Amino acid sequence: MNESIKNELGKLLVNQEALLDVLAKSHSSLNDYPELQDYLARKNPNVVNYNRALREGQFTKQEFLDEIGERLNWLAYELQPHIDMDFLTERVASLVGGDIEKIKALTIEEIGADLLSKLVNLYGGALYSIQQSKPSYPFLATKGQVDHAFWKQSHLAYDAWSDGYQSHYKLTNYCQDKFDCKAPQSSVRFFRQFGDPRDIPEWREYAGFDDN
Repeated sequence: MNESIKNELGKLLVNQEALLDVLAKSHSSLNDYPELQDYLARKNPNVVNYNRALREGQFTKQEFLDEIGERLNWLAYELQPHIDMDFLTERVASLVGGDIEKIKALTIEEIGADLLSKLVNLYGGALYSIQQSKPSYPFLATKGQVDHAFWKQSHLAYDAWSDGYQSHYKLTNYCQDKFDCKAPQSSVRFFRQFGDPRDIPEWREYAGFDDN
C-alpha cells in the first residue's frame, strides 16, 4: 500500500459520514454486522422514499409485496426453459388428468412438499446458469412444449392485446376465433415486458417475419 492509498484510507476512516456512504453501496458485505447493516439500509435514500410513500398512503406494504410477487412470477417463468420440469408435469397430470382448470385449485399437500422443494432447488441452480444479458424468450424454449401456432402469429395477438384484449381470458378467446389456437398463460406477461414481437430480432428470425 503506497502513501497515496494510505492517505485516502485515512481520510475515509476519520470521516464517518463518508465511510457510511461507501459502506452503504456494499450492503451485502456487512452480513457480520447486522445492526450497522440495518442502519445503512434505513439510511438509503430509496428506502427513505419508500417509507415516505407508505406514510403518505401511495400504496400499502401488501400492495408493494404483491408487485414483488408479480415480478417474481415473471422471473420464475423466464427460468422455466432452463429447468427439466417433467417430474412436476407428471405429478400434476396424475391429479387433474385432462382438466387443466383443476390446476388452479391444487394445494401444496396435493402436489407434494418434496416435489415443490425440489423445484425451488432447481430454480436456485438455474439462477446461476443463465446469462442476464440474454432474455429467455418462450418461443425459443428448448424444454417443454412450445405452441408454435401461437408464437409465430404472436404479433397479431399483440395487436389485439393492445386494442383491449388485455386479460388472458379475452385474448385466448380472440386467438381461438381468429387463429384456431389458444394464447398461453404467459403471453400477457410477455407482452407487458417485451412489447411488440416485431421489435425483437430473435422473434423475427424465428417467425420468418418480413414487413417489407
